[in-house]
Amino acid sequence: MTTSPDIVDSRLANAFFAEANVGGDMAASHSSKTGGSGFMLLGRPLSRIISDQISLGRHRQGGLWVGGRSVLTSSTLGFSPNAANRALHVEPKELDVEIPLSNITKIEVRRGLITDIIDIGSDRGGLTMRCFKAKSFAAAIETARAALR
Repeated sequence: MTTSPDIVDSRLANAFFAEANVGGDMAASHSSKTGGSGFMLLGRPLSRIISDQISLGRHRQGGLWVGGRSVLTSSTLGFSPNAANRALHVEPKELDVEIPLSNITKIEVRRGLITDIIDIGSDRGGLTMRCFKAKSFAAAIETARAALR
């Protein structure tokens, strides 16, 4: 995602990726590279248990929610994963998204458990994300989009 001086809004967010994939031993290797805990739970390395839980969640949801930051500029809406997700995902560059506002065809907000979910449709695919104050972020996206017309 490019850095732009014309940032309209920026939010910590989670974006949903159907194809996101944490490598089987990525959590374990990341843990050892960073001086990881080496903690054991029920005779298994904690990092392996976490990796298994991520895989289970991916299977149940049909993808993964990836934490990061969404940035709205006067011409684009973007999402970039945080450092932890960059380190753990098999293809972290695939998690960077930038959509020109002129390509957005729909913006819908739906109820979520803790935070609401914004579904963005565009002529080149879509982006589903969740963040606090999702309705106001969706309104800011719509306002920036309308300003381009």
